[in-house]
Amino acid sequence: MVHNLTAGEKALLNPIFKLMLPYSRIVCKVNTDNIGGSGNSITPKGTPYFSVSVYTPDFSTAGLAKQWVFVHEMTHVWQYYHGQNVILEAIGLGIQKMGNYGASYAYALTPTSNFGDFNLEQQASIVADYWILTKGGIPQDNLAKTPKLADYTSTMKDFSAGGPPHRPSLDDYPSTW
Repeated sequence: MVHNLTAGEKALLNPIFKLMLPYSRIVCKVNTDNIGGSGNSITPKGTPYFSVSVYTPDFSTAGLAKQWVFVHEMTHVWQYYHGQNVILEAIGLGIQKMGNYGASYAYALTPTSNFGDFNLEQQASIVADYWILTKGGIPQDNLAKTPKLADYTSTMKDFSAGGPPHRPSLDDYPSTW
C-alpha cells in the first residue's frame, strides 16, 4: 500500500505547512516491517511509513486520531526537508531516554517557547496538537491541563518561519530506506 498525497490530504496539511512541504514528492507507505513495533509509524529520509493500523489511502477522510498521526509524521517530513537528521536524532532520543522512547513526546509550552527548543518528537507533537486544537480535538502530548490555541502562538510562529523545503545538503541516511 503506497500513495502520493491526495488532494484532500494536501488541503488538510496546507493550513499548517503552507509552502513548507514538497507536496508532490511525498509518498505515504506502510510500515509492514513493524520497525519500532507493530503500532509504530516512522518517517526516515522524508518518507512516512504508517503502521498497518493507522494507514489509510486518504487521511483526509479518516478520523481525527489517524489524522493526528498523519500531521505528526508530516512534521517529520518537514524536519527532513529543513535539514534535520531525523534518524540520528531519533537514535539520540532512544539513548537519552534509556530505551523509553515514548517519554520523548510530552512537552510544556511557555509564552516564549521557540520551536527549536524541543526535540524532534516534541516538535511533531506540537504541530499535531496545534492542528487538532483547530479541529476541536484534544492535544495528546501537551502537559498543560487545559491547553488552548493561544498557548501555541509563539512556537507556531517560529515553526511557520521555516521557509520552503530543500533537500538536506548531506544525505547520509541508509539508501535502503
